[in-house]
Amino acid sequence: LSMGSVCVIREKGGWLMWYTGFRRWRREGDAVSHEYVIKFARSSDGIHWERRNDVAIDVEQPGEHSIARPSVLVDRRGYHMWYCYRGDEYAIGYAHSPDGEHWQRKDDRFELTRSGADWDTDAIAYPHVFRFEDHLYMLYCGNRYGRDGLGLATLPVAQFEQPTHH
Repeated sequence: LSMGSVCVIREKGGWLMWYTGFRRWRREGDAVSHEYVIKFARSSDGIHWERRNDVAIDVEQPGEHSIARPSVLVDRRGYHMWYCYRGDEYAIGYAHSPDGEHWQRKDDRFELTRSGADWDTDAIAYPHVFRFEDHLYMLYCGNRYGRDGLGLATLPVAQFEQPTHH
């Protein structure tokens, strides 16, 4: 029914895309909520895409129903993805993959210190990660889908490359 918030990377031999894909509506008591996950597609030309309905990042926790906004970087250790996931409020997660298709969620290895101000007290969501010189930068939304503010977090690449920090 829908797809959105894509991340596309061009690699030798083609293009890879991760995208938010709607899965279903579900009933929770009297409420109806959506469920979407991050899916994977590939293309040889960037125009025609092979989408096999492969799920890259799935819901895992009870009450979790929305996995969205993939942001992928590639280095010598493999593929790294930041995304947001939601139960009551959004949080940002991290996953690693050796090949870009098969992912392991490692949300506990991602830590972002909130600002302490009112704009990101309840939620952090919709990350976009990029590298510039010797740092990784993450742009992200705060409470109410960023209505209360946007954030910029930084991490030295050397610290990111340590096995226990992401």
